[in-house]
Amino acid sequence: MKAIRDFIVHVPKAYKDTIGELGLYLDSRYNPDEHRLTNGIVKSVPANCPKNVEKGDTIYFHHNILTDEYLIDIDIPDDPDFTKGEKTYKVPYRKDTVDCMAYMYKNKNGEFETFNNYIYIEPIINTVDDTVTKSGIILKLGGEEEYRHAGTVKYSNKETLEKNSLEIGDVVVFAKDSEYHFDVDGETLLYNSWYFC
Repeated sequence: MKAIRDFIVHVPKAYKDTIGELGLYLDSRYNPDEHRLTNGIVKSVPANCPKNVEKGDTIYFHHNILTDEYLIDIDIPDDPDFTKGEKTYKVPYRKDTVDCMAYMYKNKNGEFETFNNYIYIEPIINTVDDTVTKSGIILKLGGEEEYRHAGTVKYSNKETLEKNSLEIGDVVVFAKDSEYHFDVDGETLLYNSWYFC
């Protein structure tokens, strides 16, 4: 089957169901949007996609894709990629619009590239000391905290970088509530588009 406008992806399971190195069970019914997976394996590339995405690459997308609205549960004879019950979803791809729900892909060589004007940002982490009174009472525990609304450009594409006069590694500042946390191969990154200061 050849896609015309949308990516077709396979996602074995919709939610993270374990946490930590021990693999403790996670009940994803609590805060399901936070535990929904945001990537899948490409089964079909839309004809209008200008990137070099191929079948078998990994695509990163909006968390709402893994809902019944985008589920494709069909059985196509003589096509092993499309078997009923295989958890196959469509991911809308629209060139140069905010309606595009496909954000980035990783090719078989492990190289990342974003679609449209999307940028993935590595958050800046500050180490904060404990707040302790003179008598030794701890008022606030220290540790690591994310610096809000700024980070380092980790992944994008050539066009977006040139258009915004950016390079990978540049520090950017972005509008409040314009970022979204993404798990990219075990690393928490911020996804952003359009809202740079």
